[in-house]
Amino acid sequence: MYQRTERKLPVTEEVLFKSITYFDYKNIGLVNDSDTLKNQISTLCNGISFTQMPFDMIYADESSAHFKNVAKDQIHNNSMLLIKGIYNSKENVENWKGIKKMEQVRITVDLFYCGIVFFRKEQAKEHFRIRI
Repeated sequence: MYQRTERKLPVTEEVLFKSITYFDYKNIGLVNDSDTLKNQISTLCNGISFTQMPFDMIYADESSAHFKNVAKDQIHNNSMLLIKGIYNSKENVENWKGIKKMEQVRITVDLFYCGIVFFRKEQAKEHFRIRI
């Protein structure tokens, strides 16, 4: 039987923290530089840098349109981009569709609350939808 658990954090932040831990990311970029989020990440995850590029993970808060401002020198082949609120507005939905079509984007994972993007050049281009 499926049981719903009480969440202590918003879904996207749970995905953020679990991804940092699972992939052992050390260099995190925040598109909307939030001191509160930086403090949470630093408290929950040891040895995190927010300034060293290329970033292992980039977190784009609220609008996926911010991805267009991420320079190629900020990411590497194994970088992950986590975008919050891909369905919060029509503009975000269109931006998410555009991101999925970008040549350097190889894997996208639609989690409804957020979207995950991977850039691995050797990976076949695929799109996944997972309900969390």
